[in-house]
Amino acid sequence: MSDVLRGHRGISSRDLRELREKYARMLVLRQLHARSREEPDFVEPDPRPEMVALAQRWPGALREIDELDLTTIVGRLEALDRALARTTSHEDEAHDDDERALAHVEQQDVETWMIAQARFHQLLRGALAAKRWLGRERHATSDLRTRLLGAITDGQLANDAALWADELSQVARPPRGRLLLVVFARLERELGIADRELRASVFVGHAASHADRD
Repeated sequence: MSDVLRGHRGISSRDLRELREKYARMLVLRQLHARSREEPDFVEPDPRPEMVALAQRWPGALREIDELDLTTIVGRLEALDRALARTTSHEDEAHDDDERALAHVEQQDVETWMIAQARFHQLLRGALAAKRWLGRERHATSDLRTRLLGAITDGQLANDAALWADELSQVARPPRGRLLLVVFARLERELGIADRELRASVFVGHAASHADRD
């Protein structure tokens, strides 16, 4: 793990498994598409339902699947497997509790992009959920905060949305109307990573230069 993240809480085994599933599903989509181009008789299954599912569960993933080459996707899967290999023997002890699972992740095996990616998806999911709930509301109040916390009850999504309960004004009125700018600003504060490096960790390589277009 980068020294700049030493003070951060780290990442749980659940987060690592979530990231691994994302890249595994992205890899299947890319492999099916590549096969359809290489084998004239192969009909590629309609990728749209899976792409919608990816975007809902991991917002930002569609940009990744467009930008990343197969080598990078495979490399990230291998890195996640290495990190997860150090947690396998403790799965029965960790159960589903993130804090206990966190204690069983060997943080020296965790790369900066893993923490940045996991937190990015969590924050963006929450910001999108809060934004949908706010609708046309542009003035955040303490009453709105209380209502938000009680209104979104969909398990993990509620937890993600609650991350923005104290920053609803930024979600309601993001700079230039772009939630990504709000999410990256918060990531920069939380992780202590410069904006350019942070975007490269999330979107990888040249995709980072396009990150502010959303």
